[in-house]
Amino acid sequence: MNSASLTALRDAFQHCRDMNASLKERLDTYSLAVRQIVPPYADAVEILIRRLKDSGAGSDAPGFS
Repeated sequence: MNSASLTALRDAFQHCRDMNASLKERLDTYSLAVRQIVPPYADAVEILIRRLKDSGAGSDAPGFS
């Protein structure tokens, strides 16, 4: 990753951190920025999430009501 990408990620993080929005909206916005700035990294995260879901990771965690 080059310095321009790192700067863009930092700026995106700061923007999302400071948004007057729900956590979900801020995380969704950051996720989109990561996908635009560093697509291979975003792809790797998606694969990891899919593997965790497929293996049932977190299925015994307490739920929210």
